[in-house]
Amino acid sequence: MVSLAAYAASLAALLSAVNAGFYTTYPVGADAVKPGQTISIRWRPDASAPDLSTVTKYTLKFMTGGNIVQTTVKTIGEFDIATTTIPFTIPETAPGMYFLMYTASNGVGSSWSTRFSVGGGTTWYPAGVATGVDPGTPNTDIDTPIVITASSSTDSSSTAP
Repeated sequence: MVSLAAYAASLAALLSAVNAGFYTTYPVGADAVKPGQTISIRWRPDASAPDLSTVTKYTLKFMTGGNIVQTTVKTIGEFDIATTTIPFTIPETAPGMYFLMYTASNGVGSSWSTRFSVGGGTTWYPAGVATGVDPGTPNTDIDTPIVITASSSTDSSSTAP
């Protein structure tokens, strides 16, 4: 069972990260991509976010998982803040739902894209890539649940925002 303190800390981290100001315009929600396909990741500053003029660089990661238990599939790289379009070849990976995570280099925070389908998959925990279950997450298409406790908030292959 998840401790209330661990859940509250994770929720606070997610809420504070929303202010990072990265708003993905592609790929998002209904977009479907295939392993091996080269896409152009596109983002723009979020109008409601703090001024990004103090951010010089950011790290972009290709991720999967739920809202709390997340797995980095591939670190795409570190980019200058002016770079808002990044070519990226989708790795050969299991069908499922994936997303992007942006982390500002100066500690402003992180933000995430919406989930998009890779290879026609619908699970938040693609087989052989990630396992887990988030507390309170309605997704029932999971592989093996992980129990998150106060002493072990993530497994060794996952990172929580």
